[in-house]
Amino acid sequence: MRATLRKSGAALALAALVSISAIAPGASAQTQPDPPPYGAVSAMAIDNVGGGWAWTGPRDQNDLGHILRLQNGAWGEVVRDSREAGALGRAAAVYDFELSGDGRQGWAIGSGGGQRIFQLRDGNWINADNPFPPDWTLNSLTVNANGTDGWLVAQDTSVRQQLARLRNGRWVREVHPVFAEVRHIAISPDGLTVWAIGESRNNPQQHVAVRMQDGVWVDDPQQMYEVPFNAGPVVVDNLGNGWTLGPPINSVLVRLTPDGAEQVLPDLESERPDMYPGLVLQSVAVNSRGRGWLTATYKKAEGRIGAAEANVAVLFRLDGDRYTEVPFGAVPVTAGTEMPPYAGPIAISPDGAHSWVAVSSGESKFMNITELREPWPHDQPPAAAPLPGAGLCFEDVPHCLRGPFARFWQANGGLDVLGYPITPEVTQRLGDVEYVVQYTQRARLEYHPENAGKPSEVLLGLLGNSLVESRLNEDPFKPVPASAAPATQWFPETQHNVGPPILPYWQRSGGLAVFGLPRSEAFDEVNQADGKRYLVQYFERNRIEHHPENAGTKYEFLLGLLGVEQFKATLGYTP
Repeated sequence: MRATLRKSGAALALAALVSISAIAPGASAQTQPDPPPYGAVSAMAIDNVGGGWAWTGPRDQNDLGHILRLQNGAWGEVVRDSREAGALGRAAAVYDFELSGDGRQGWAIGSGGGQRIFQLRDGNWINADNPFPPDWTLNSLTVNANGTDGWLVAQDTSVRQQLARLRNGRWVREVHPVFAEVRHIAISPDGLTVWAIGESRNNPQQHVAVRMQDGVWVDDPQQMYEVPFNAGPVVVDNLGNGWTLGPPINSVLVRLTPDGAEQVLPDLESERPDMYPGLVLQSVAVNSRGRGWLTATYKKAEGRIGAAEANVAVLFRLDGDRYTEVPFGAVPVTAGTEMPPYAGPIAISPDGAHSWVAVSSGESKFMNITELREPWPHDQPPAAAPLPGAGLCFEDVPHCLRGPFARFWQANGGLDVLGYPITPEVTQRLGDVEYVVQYTQRARLEYHPENAGKPSEVLLGLLGNSLVESRLNEDPFKPVPASAAPATQWFPETQHNVGPPILPYWQRSGGLAVFGLPRSEAFDEVNQADGKRYLVQYFERNRIEHHPENAGTKYEFLLGLLGVEQFKATLGYTP
């Protein structure tokens, strides 16, 4: 399917940024004069909260690069020797940032006394071990939204590419896929799909794209797709698709699909030379649903004979294989700038709720970083007819539970275990069958009419399984033998132990019927809701969290907000 270009009549609402200000009490962002003395932004990443990090290059030979923090719709410089900068303050350059969805975990690659890897751990930048010699160049970094899986490409001294994979918090050398020497690589936010681009091993003059699905490189030659030679970095969504930019002069956008092949989307300069002369695509970013942005520049005459052509920035909204121009509107630029801005890089959060774009002048000087304030329209789940029977409604939320859902909710812990409903009854395809389901904060209720009158008439969705699938390479999720610890039960079906203090709670709160089998061992994990670390254990249908600060109350054990997390992973937003 070829993309169609249509001019959008809706102007993009760009946030007018306040003057550079302190980010938060105690933070080290400093007020800077206007215009700021920075070079263009070379790396940027955004989390689901709308915050992030960026790096600007030096403005001249006497300058160093600058660390910028993005937060609360504004940006500010982070002082290099501050606690907030941490190990990042000793970098000479940063090539790439990758952040987890909650923004507390992340990675960066750069230089400074050799090639370096930096890790953001619980909000603090530290040095990480580099699996490659320090004189090898680090080129391409990608990490999933949990910060638990990722890939890194390095170039050795013989100009060959080498790979490393993130395993259990450390980078470990990895072999290339069978068909290609990888130059660029990207992992989906959920960690289930990887697209890699590089030279074909069968024909070094050909560049190909290869895909990893569920931890295995697809070795079918029919699914090794040719892409434009020297195609650039790739981005990936949770649906298995990838996008990359290619020559000539980055005028081609290529979409990679798991079920078809590559799709070279229309060359806008060729199709509309009157509108986009000399078009150059700058950067592309997509969220977990394959929606995002594409930035570019084209040449525009200044309107008088013999006048030089100037670069003009253009922004496109990207949705699968369709992209539509959205006017920049009043992009904040520095007064007196002789040339219009360049746009890019652009960064989007995994959930698509936040997007930021950097603009620079023709001299590659920093002009601004702007948050794009126009949200994506949400996909609404198909509505279902209300279930018959008595219902429960709540003052705090607009949705009610009815009939079998209400009865199940009351019989299985109610508000404390399942939480409030966050949707009405909706339809969702589970496997090959479409069911009536309703999401609560901590679960998904599924109505099975074939089991009417039986305890299995309502089942809880296997939401724990959905979140575990992308983390099976982490130690807590790997099968283990039976533990010799007292009061501990081992489950041979999943080969995991459940012991104190979680086992007694699991037993008295519904056991297998409510939680299912264990899918991990108990381990400490940072909670996305409050940024604190708790003892947790994943089960087929939920995640049990131990909150010792609530000891002696009914809130000592809480269930993870898996209903909210799964709805967001499926539809791309928080209901």
